[in-house]
Amino acid sequence: MLRHGYLFLPVYLEDIEQGSLKGIWMIDDPSQNPDIVFYFAHGGGFSMGSAYFYLEFLLVTLKLLCSKFSNPAIFAVEYSLAPEKCFPSQVEEALAGYNYLLTSKCVSPSRICIAGDSAGGTIMLSLLLRLARPNGGGRVPRELNGEARTISAESNKPGMAFLISPWTTLVSPAHRDTESDYLDAFRLHVFAHGYVGRSGSVYDPVASPGICKDVDWWRRAAPLKGFAISYGSEEVLACDIRDLVELLHGCGVRVVVDEDDGGIHAWHVAGLFLGSTKESRIKGIKSMVDRIAGVMLDA
Repeated sequence: MLRHGYLFLPVYLEDIEQGSLKGIWMIDDPSQNPDIVFYFAHGGGFSMGSAYFYLEFLLVTLKLLCSKFSNPAIFAVEYSLAPEKCFPSQVEEALAGYNYLLTSKCVSPSRICIAGDSAGGTIMLSLLLRLARPNGGGRVPRELNGEARTISAESNKPGMAFLISPWTTLVSPAHRDTESDYLDAFRLHVFAHGYVGRSGSVYDPVASPGICKDVDWWRRAAPLKGFAISYGSEEVLACDIRDLVELLHGCGVRVVVDEDDGGIHAWHVAGLFLGSTKESRIKGIKSMVDRIAGVMLDA
């Protein structure tokens, strides 16, 4: 941890590396089983960032989860970046991470909240679609570290999904620059093509989940307690996010929506850098944790 600038951490943290899987595991009390796991994929246009870049976000999230749950844990997957690795590598690695939680950590899938911001949200939506159709509908291979069979059953749905400003559709005519948001529609599309690579397609429904209009597929893909989706009203991706919410509602899937009036892309994360007070810096994360607790603890 010294190389990342941390002399001491108030929680147990472990670097995980098993075959193609890399990530960070952190838990309040490692001697006890977790009662919730926040399984996170970071944003960054598929080509930037890392789990460690989000470490402050993750530590604050874990601390706030401790006020809602007995022994929360976080697993942040360190997926390969484009263009060195292209789709479906990132989805394979997210699947490996999910499988790791079920098998190595013996976590009940109902206790898992999958989560991601921006491109990380895309990867987690892709993960859900792959869990629903493990042997078809996209280019992800059937086998994953020889253990794909352990994550293919309907009974292995996660408890819920919390998505922060998910990049639902890789390339969309609805992507238009706004005066407030820092995202650039043209640059988004460059990143999108870099993600799928020369042999892929931005119109693959697993790579670009917003393109999937298959009602049965989404019903099968939906977590046990549905989705919570949070985004800013002024972000470039807002229109596509609203379209996905409408689609999920039409499928009969439970969706809780938090649209921040005047908010920008991934404001929960951006607030850590832009907030001028402690309260403003963690406002977005606190609202996220409150929402997760409300959904996961709802009998």
